[in-house]
Amino acid sequence: MVTAQELVGVIITASTKKTIKDKVAALVAEDCIELQQYIKLALDPQICFFLTKAQIPKIQSSTNALTSCASVFRMLECLSTRTKTGNAAKAAIKEMLEASDNWVRVLFQWAIEKKLPGNIGRTIANKVWPDMIYKQPYGGCKPYDPEWIDRRFDWDEGVLIEEKIDGMTMMLSKDMHRNPKVHTRAGQDITDQMHWYFRRVFSVMELGTVLHVEAQVLQNGRPIDRAEGNGYFNSIIKGEGKQLRPDQILLTVLDQIDYDGFYKGKDPTPAGVRLNRMISFVEEYEMVTEQPGHVSHHPYVTFPLWQLIHSVPEALRFAQNMIRGGGEGAVIKDPAAPWESKKMTSQMKVKNEFDCTLKVVGCKPHKVNPDWVGSLICTSEQSLHDIQVGHQAIETLVGSGLNEEAGHELDRTQGPDAFIGKLVEVKAECITKNDALQLPRVIEIRHDKTKADTYDEVVRAYRMSVN
Repeated sequence: MVTAQELVGVIITASTKKTIKDKVAALVAEDCIELQQYIKLALDPQICFFLTKAQIPKIQSSTNALTSCASVFRMLECLSTRTKTGNAAKAAIKEMLEASDNWVRVLFQWAIEKKLPGNIGRTIANKVWPDMIYKQPYGGCKPYDPEWIDRRFDWDEGVLIEEKIDGMTMMLSKDMHRNPKVHTRAGQDITDQMHWYFRRVFSVMELGTVLHVEAQVLQNGRPIDRAEGNGYFNSIIKGEGKQLRPDQILLTVLDQIDYDGFYKGKDPTPAGVRLNRMISFVEEYEMVTEQPGHVSHHPYVTFPLWQLIHSVPEALRFAQNMIRGGGEGAVIKDPAAPWESKKMTSQMKVKNEFDCTLKVVGCKPHKVNPDWVGSLICTSEQSLHDIQVGHQAIETLVGSGLNEEAGHELDRTQGPDAFIGKLVEVKAECITKNDALQLPRVIEIRHDKTKADTYDEVVRAYRMSVN
């Protein structure tokens, strides 16, 4: 039996390789039944452990500890099959960790997080062991590209644009035998946890269809913050005790796809036709749920605000109006394009972005190699005015944008000394209620500036981008 330390070593070695091809080669070179079994447990979205990283007991590893990875496999199997739950599961995990070395804990934690270092994911796993892990079909969007947008869309014929909705992505499917299924975007089957909430939706769905929906939690008739709302759904999925009434859920239908086409990866039905079918479904659902004497405990179902437009300026105005109203932005769609399970060039998202200059005051180490930089701790300059009015400096962690390219100024392998004290240009979507930046990424080091932006300057940059 391979030891936990050996298994961790194989994964870390593969994770440090720079290309997918090299990562695959590193795993193939050390292929064994234990590695294959562990990778499947750690990455397969259909295997759920009903546990979070925060719930793993903090135990001092034993000096005379078990080193075999067999104990990890046994425990993960008990959790996934619900052989052990609640306090019994916590006690068993504590006992296992107390009797094991630190490498066992690392393997266990990676599996619970469903995340391996170095972007070793399902794509790489399936290249090493073909079709080992089911990959959920999903149609994504290209990011906004001002050069591509003019060439890709036929503006004279008209282009669809829809409000961008961000909640928890779910795929609701109903086959020709009336079997309902609910999956997350990653492919985890959550039918048992969510079917009760969506039973009325399934009763209206046509046979042989898949609905791509964004689920949000309602409070006083309005969607709450995405992170908080997804916390409710994740709690329900993991069986942690939180519950919602069905009428506290809003489902926004983003697409209606043919069942066979979805699982084959392509539905030739044009986007404009799919939109009309989606609208018809929502209208029928509203008629059914509004019948006299009908029990009102059901989710609200709608479709995003949409228009047919004929120019890029129209698209940008629509997106800006959505952002000003507190939304995420917009999605542009070619009405003649089919649905495909990939990042579709026929769909482009337009989201808000603004730039600001922040100072790097610290670094967090990389998970794979502690000598590398995992993320930068960046703050705004605190002016006298900020102090007088009680504004704290904007502080945010920025990891996106760093790379491992030798000679590049954003090469994380240079270590913290290459970044601390420097000014960096950061792009972000918005400022959160906690005065942090949402989805920040570092663009470049600003050698031409001598001080970071103040709180007011960052806020002003954000407001100008919205307006």
